[in-house]
Amino acid sequence: MPLRAPFALQAVGLGVRLGGREVLREVDLALPDGMRLRIEGPNGAGKTTLLRALAGQLLPDRGQVVVAARARIGFLEQEPVRPNGDATLFELYRGDRIGEPEALLNELIWTGLFTYADTRKRAREVSAGQFRKLSLARLLAAQPNVLLLDEPTNHFSLQVVEQLEAALAAFPGPVIAVSHDARFAERFGGQARALAAAL
Repeated sequence: MPLRAPFALQAVGLGVRLGGREVLREVDLALPDGMRLRIEGPNGAGKTTLLRALAGQLLPDRGQVVVAARARIGFLEQEPVRPNGDATLFELYRGDRIGEPEALLNELIWTGLFTYADTRKRAREVSAGQFRKLSLARLLAAQPNVLLLDEPTNHFSLQVVEQLEAALAAFPGPVIAVSHDARFAERFGGQARALAAAL
């Protein structure tokens, strides 16, 4: 597949090996502006590996990923890695961002994902759902214009899922989603792309 400028994100002949096993083989994918794409396939087909490669977290063994200069990629991981230290949810949200702590705290609260009390909790002690909500809040704060979502409904309450679905409906940029949630897939819509395991 030739490289074409109109695409926000493109994979050409992508191949990835993990632990001596070929996970992805010769994957071609192009994501034009505004496209909704659902990646489907059985467990082990490499769906998460594909998203990680597209997000730049994983270097492919073959082929290449081309990201348009205008693209700001936001990646919601399926299982974000927790820190071992005593950092609070707010401290992780703030990270190295510039701004008054009070303004950033209010920004986090205004997402509707946390209460003030929640923000003071140690990240290593909160539930999987709360920690994943932190990943979602940080994603929103980064203001991406391209989204990669790996099982976006995992660990979320129905209320948070509905907020996410509403935000996606209003999001103008391209989105790639991996999900086994039939309800989410139906509401997300878009085109489906089957990913077969590279045997």
